[in-house]
Amino acid sequence: MPSLLGTTVTTNYLRNPGTFSQFGTRDLVFIKVVVSGGSNDMRYQDGATSSLSFNLSNSLYQKAVNVLQGFGEVYFVGTPGAGGFVAAVSRDTVNAADSGNTQGSTVEGSTAFGLLETAISAALNASASTAITALTVNAATIA
Repeated sequence: MPSLLGTTVTTNYLRNPGTFSQFGTRDLVFIKVVVSGGSNDMRYQDGATSSLSFNLSNSLYQKAVNVLQGFGEVYFVGTPGAGGFVAAVSRDTVNAADSGNTQGSTVEGSTAFGLLETAISAALNASASTAITALTVNAATIA
């Protein structure tokens, strides 16, 4: 077969579709997990002590990540800050519902993660309150 490079037939291979996350993976969406209320500093193993030990077994951060893994495929979790962390999950596997079982409904800017928020709060402690938002990738920022 003759080469088609340089013809109008093959010019699409040089195009960039803009915001795109399917480079050999599932379509990914970034989410922000914010935890507040009580002793829930995600940087500490127990949420309150002064040693930064989020990477120890059974830390609050690990509990939250474990719950997140039960709700969808997780491809990335960021280092936690005092109030939470950022993660990248597969858009077509994450349960983004307030009730029921609605995979794939996640859209950028969505705040409909009620079931996941409730599960993370329950895994941490009685005073935990969790809010999850799907982030938007735009230019050089994720917000």
